[in-house]
Amino acid sequence: MNGTADREVGLLDYAHVVASRKWIVVTAVVAAVVGAVALSALQTPIYEASAEMLVSTRSSDTIFGNGNITVGDPKRAVLTEIKVLESEIVSQRAQQNLALASSLPAVNGISDNVTDVVTVSVRSGDPTSARIAADAYMQAYIEIKREQSVDTLVSAGAELQKKITELQTQIDALAQQVADATATEEAAGSLRQRLSSTSG
Repeated sequence: MNGTADREVGLLDYAHVVASRKWIVVTAVVAAVVGAVALSALQTPIYEASAEMLVSTRSSDTIFGNGNITVGDPKRAVLTEIKVLESEIVSQRAQQNLALASSLPAVNGISDNVTDVVTVSVRSGDPTSARIAADAYMQAYIEIKREQSVDTLVSAGAELQKKITELQTQIDALAQQVADATATEEAAGSLRQRLSSTSG
């Protein structure tokens, strides 16, 4: 019985201590909430602009290979295109296209690992700047990929012309050999005819 009374007295003592110091607890909670609100208000808001684009890879590099057709990893190809999008050369082209003296916010390419669609994402303290930067990165990427495609086709055309020239040289050499053989055969026939006439 005494033990129960002692426990009740102990709980009442704790309740009195908490009640007497409730303003300390309330003040601490209020201070934490006010501090969090003030910190949130002082932070600069960050806006994110996103756009989606379809990326693809070209197999023109294997046109003049050993003739074997190889199928690449599509996921790896998309990741490679994301690296191109996030590269310094694309960033510099986007900055140049916008005629900016300072660099643009960083771009982030995101793949869903299912399709060849890449999400182009840019974060900035200004929503308009974020949107313009995302569009500029996409435009710069498209321009650079187009230039690379043209260079690849020009290189392939030069390689094709080289092979055509080599084949034409071989054809000309064979034609000359045939002409020489024909001339030799005609000369031999003429000689045989003269010999036959002389002996007759």
